[in-house]
Amino acid sequence: MTNYNNKRKYKKQKAKEKARKAKQARRSKAIKAENRDKKAIELIQWKNRSRMSPYKKPKEEEDA
Repeated sequence: MTNYNNKRKYKKQKAKEKARKAKQARRSKAIKAENRDKKAIELIQWKNRSRMSPYKKPKEEEDA
C-alpha cells in the first residue's frame, strides 16, 4: 500500500497534488488557446501581406 499510515496527511497530500495538476491543466489550456489565436492572426496577416507587384510597361502598338 502507498504510505497510508497517516490517513489525514495522505488525504492532504493527495488534495494538494490534485489541485496542482488542475492548475497546470488550466494554465496549459490557456497557453494553447492563446498560441492558436496568435497562429491564426499570423496566418491572416501573412495571407493579406502587401506584395510588391512588378512594374510592367504598357505595350505600345505600332501603326504600319
